[in-house]
Amino acid sequence: MVMDTMDKNSEVNLASLYIKTGAKNMPTVFLLTDAQVPDECFLVLINDLVASGEVPDLFSDEDMKVIVAGVRKEPWA
Repeated sequence: MVMDTMDKNSEVNLASLYIKTGAKNMPTVFLLTDAQVPDECFLVLINDLVASGEVPDLFSDEDMKVIVAGVRKEPWA
């Protein structure tokens, strides 16, 4: 996933990355250079991602229900 503009869309981009890698099981590489970091707020999101694998409040409660239901339906291969 290439993220050229990570200003106000950074959470949307991260949510999309989570869906692709988790719910759709797509192999993904997340590559980020220092030139792509727009501000310190974005670093907080990335720190949460790296430290715990979660970004607080990235998905609404309703979105989480849909995601979890979709993952539970998938057969494990």
